[in-house]
Amino acid sequence: MNAVMDAVCRLTGHMVLPRELETLRGRCLLHVSDTPSSFYGDLERLRAFLRPLALIHTGDLADDVKLELHPGELGLYRRKAGDLFRRLGTFPEGLFIVSGNHDRPQEIRRLAPTATVIEGGAVIRPCGLFIAVAHHFRNLPQPARPFNLYGHSPSPPPPEIPGIIFLNGLDTLSAIDVESGKVHSIAYPPYVNGDRCRKRKIGL
Repeated sequence: MNAVMDAVCRLTGHMVLPRELETLRGRCLLHVSDTPSSFYGDLERLRAFLRPLALIHTGDLADDVKLELHPGELGLYRRKAGDLFRRLGTFPEGLFIVSGNHDRPQEIRRLAPTATVIEGGAVIRPCGLFIAVAHHFRNLPQPARPFNLYGHSPSPPPPEIPGIIFLNGLDTLSAIDVESGKVHSIAYPPYVNGDRCRKRKIGL
């Protein structure tokens, strides 16, 4: 059945669940960033598959609603972000949301009152791991922590520092094994980049 589902996912353009990561189920953190609303269903499936202890979102919850450019779309943003939070539910170690340039932190707090909402950059400690988070790479707290998570845009290659990991959630999702600290990258479905820019093509 798994092979059949994977083939269907490839044909439809939706996310292929990483079956090789089943051993991480219930013992990982999930990092995601810059999510268009079209991705919410796949993210919900991934969350149910991995059952992560915490989810860290580094900004732009509804990245197909560009509030920084179109503030009049706040109502649309509220509906889409609310849908995201309903799909995600709660996490044993918490839901951490970094406010991005297309977010409204006050709306996030209203829609997800139990989430930890971060403006700018901060250091968090889910499962005892030291993790620096920010929406922009430039806002990551210094000095660098063992894990440094961000999004927003492609950035120059971060410095190579032994024992220090930089993860850009714009490029891939990441599942962090809380026991070993190993990072597993998960590819976004092909449609995500286009939908971030409102370029998705709709067939007849």
